[in-house]
Amino acid sequence: MDSKIAFGVGCFHFGLKAGTNTTMGEYFNELQKMLESISNISEIDIEFYEEDYDLSEDVFISPNNRGISNGGTLEPYIEDLKISFDIFIPKRIQEDLGHSHSFFKTERFRVLINYTYYFPVSIIQLLEPLNNDVLPSSAVILVREFLRKEFSKVKSFIDFQVLGPSPFHADFFIEKGEQIQRPFSISIAQAKGYDQVVISYNDHINAAEALEEILFETLSEFGFFYQLNHSNSVTHRKWMVIESNLDTLVEIKKNRKHFKNFFETNKIINELFINISYFEKDQIIYKSYIQKSKRSITHFIFYIDREIDERINYPTKQVTEFIKLYENQKLNVYVMSATVIAAVSGGLIGALITTFFN
Repeated sequence: MDSKIAFGVGCFHFGLKAGTNTTMGEYFNELQKMLESISNISEIDIEFYEEDYDLSEDVFISPNNRGISNGGTLEPYIEDLKISFDIFIPKRIQEDLGHSHSFFKTERFRVLINYTYYFPVSIIQLLEPLNNDVLPSSAVILVREFLRKEFSKVKSFIDFQVLGPSPFHADFFIEKGEQIQRPFSISIAQAKGYDQVVISYNDHINAAEALEEILFETLSEFGFFYQLNHSNSVTHRKWMVIESNLDTLVEIKKNRKHFKNFFETNKIINELFINISYFEKDQIIYKSYIQKSKRSITHFIFYIDREIDERINYPTKQVTEFIKLYENQKLNVYVMSATVIAAVSGGLIGALITTFFN
C-alpha cells in the first residue's frame, strides 16, 4: 500500500437541466446509467440515506435555473450523498485534452464527491503515480474536461456542473510524518501559483486511513469555501441588475428626456430602491451567517479568510445617495415644468376672459 497520496480539490455537481421534471428515484437511476455508459469509468458507488428521502418525490427544476456553473441554485441538493468512481484516462487522451502526462505520471484517477451541509466537494486522487513529482491540482482540470466531454455525448436530463475555482488553488499531499502526536498535522507552503499543502500522519494509521480521517474533518470546510464562492457569484449577478438600472437613469439624464420618460423613470427608481433594500438586507444576514459558520473552521481558516477578504464591497450607500439626488433633481424639474405650464395656462385663460368680456 502506498505511503503517500496526492490529490486535488474541486466542486463537481451532477445537476438537473433547466425545465427537468422527474423524481428522486429516476435521478439516481439516470446518474448510475450515465456513469456506467462511459467505458473509462469503473468502481461506481452511489451512497445516500434512503430512509431520509422519498424516491417517488417529484423534482421540478425551473426553466430559468442556470445551474451552479452560472450562479444558479444547487439542484438537487442531497446532503450526505457520496459518489465515487475510478477513471482511466490514457496518456493519448490526456494530451488530447491539453495536458502533459508528466503532470500526473498515471492514467488512473479516483473521484470522490461528497455533498456537505454547504456545497459538494470533489476529491481527485492520483492512483499509483510513478513518483510523487506530480501536480494533483491539474488532475482536477483533466477529470473535469474529460467528464464534460463524455457527458456532452449522452442525451440525458442530468447536467455535469462545475463551480470555480476547480481546482482549488493548492496541491495536496499525504505522507507519513515523524513524531506526530495527533492523527495528522497540516503544513501550508504558499506560492504564487498553487500552494503546496502537506498533510503528515502518524505511525498508528496508513495513508488510506489518513485520507479518510482528513476528509472527515475537512470536507465541510471545503464545502463552506465553495458556498462562499457561489454566494459571491450570485451577489455579483444581483448587483449587475442594479448597475443596469443605473445606466438607464444616466442615459435618460444625459439625453434630457426627464419629462418624456416620467413613468419609465419612476419605475426604474422604484425598482432600484427595492433592489438596493433587498441587496443590503441579504448582505447583512449573510455576513452574520459567515461569522457564525466560521467558528467551526479549524484546519483551512486561511483560505476561508482570504475568500471573505476578496469579497467585493459594493457601494450601496453611494448608490442610494445618487438615487435620492436624482429623484430630488427630477422633482425640481417637474415642479418647474408644472409652474411654467400653470403660468402659461393662467395667462391664456386670463387673455380669453379679457377678450370675452371686452
